[in-house]
Amino acid sequence: MTYALTFFVALAIATIATPVSMKLAGRWGAIAYPGGRHIHTRQIPCLGGLAIYAAFWSAALIMQVWDKSYAMDALSKMQIWGLFLGSTIILVVGIWDDILGLRPLVKLFWQIIAAAVLIGFDFSMNMISLPFMEQSINFQTLGLGAIGVLLMLFWVVGLVNTVNVSDGLDGLAAGICFIVALLLFWSANRIGQLPAANLTLALAGALLGFLFFNFPPARVFMGDSGSMFLG
Repeated sequence: MTYALTFFVALAIATIATPVSMKLAGRWGAIAYPGGRHIHTRQIPCLGGLAIYAAFWSAALIMQVWDKSYAMDALSKMQIWGLFLGSTIILVVGIWDDILGLRPLVKLFWQIIAAAVLIGFDFSMNMISLPFMEQSINFQTLGLGAIGVLLMLFWVVGLVNTVNVSDGLDGLAAGICFIVALLLFWSANRIGQLPAANLTLALAGALLGFLFFNFPPARVFMGDSGSMFLG
């Protein structure tokens, strides 16, 4: 029941918030114009990422307040705050880029800052598993915790740019991330990680609500604010 509510709350909010983001895009000048490498033939608002962000975090907050069984330990609560702060930084940078345009190195700098925020809130890659190896490599056990931190930084920045680059066709990046969110939900639910499962379903619902407007022919693009946030 909790899972279904999380999904549909995010879906409903995204369905409402996406048209609002389209109006804001027109007001703020976050518009993708035809020509150049763009194949669309009309002006398209590109601030859909704001709607995805709003739907995701609103659904997460509503479920946290409404569902008393949605309990988290102190570490999980701290990491949620880190995720919120890091994603907010990357959203603001994305909106800035969608409106004014930013140089790649400036975007990379802020991506590193956002990733560093996650690390500061105790996100790290302490263990990796490699194919054909029976045991995982635990950096903490080996006294190589700094390697886990660097891998986390590389992983976050890499994913941000991977999703950003994939956002080239109507519905492509949002569709891929929707499928990934469902797979992450399945994995989190299988190992009993309720907070993570709810967050991934909130993301899936937000993406589906956005996709109603982003399927070809798209009426709105997610822009860098959306693609970097999803990464």
